Amino acid sequence: MTVYERLAVCGSEKHRDFQSKLVPNIPKETILGVKTPEMRKIAKEIKGTKEAEEFLAELPHKYYEENIERHREMAKAWRERNREYVLEQKREWNANMTQ
Repeated sequence: MTVYERLAVCGSEKHRDFQSKLVPNIPKETILGVKTPEMRKIAKEIKGTKEAEEFLAELPHKYYEENIERHREMAKAWRERNREYVLEQKREWNANMTQ
């Protein structure tokens, strides 16, 4: 099952209508109506798999939820790669604030 298929199964028309009001600049037809907990569950299920790699490499994505999931994964990967740098910057900033 592809990421799109997983998302499509979890989507609802009611939630799509709700989401489309929150992001009026995005066409309603490109929103599947998947709630965030379901998106997180799917992300957890496919994390580290070939399916996840293919999904992240595949662009452009058509649906809003696909793009949200891709951005979330990219941000998580960036944080993991740069964790020490960010923590060091925070320590320096805190040290400068207490002087």
